[in-house]
Amino acid sequence: DRARLYSYLGQAQDPALVQRALDLALSGEPSPTEAPNIIAAVAGDNPDVAFDYALTHRAQLDEFLEPTSRTTYYAELATASRDPSMLDKLARFAGSVPASSRGDVQKAEAAIRYRAEVIARRVPEMERWLAANGD
Repeated sequence: DRARLYSYLGQAQDPALVQRALDLALSGEPSPTEAPNIIAAVAGDNPDVAFDYALTHRAQLDEFLEPTSRTTYYAELATASRDPSMLDKLARFAGSVPASSRGDVQKAEAAIRYRAEVIARRVPEMERWLAANGD
């Protein structure tokens, strides 16, 4: 129940609550297995905030992550981003991990590029349709 409640806190919509959830994650109150999950819950709706926070606190967060899953964890935080600037952040992050571990970063980059392309193509089409067909 506690892990579920922490996850719900991470899914908050209010930016102040999101920040409190992130700060709680690394406060020592949640268990070492719950802390990364709180940050991952934040990434669901706020991937840029979660990724930036995780990288800022990378040394502390790495203590809670298995060495073989660290790159995957950080890349997955970024995957839902709609901000093209995340690609630059991921490129910098990729430079900090071994070349053999960059596959997950490349997947995240591809997901962001695809999403940006769909938004660029489809949103104007939807706006035209809505304008032509009313509310």
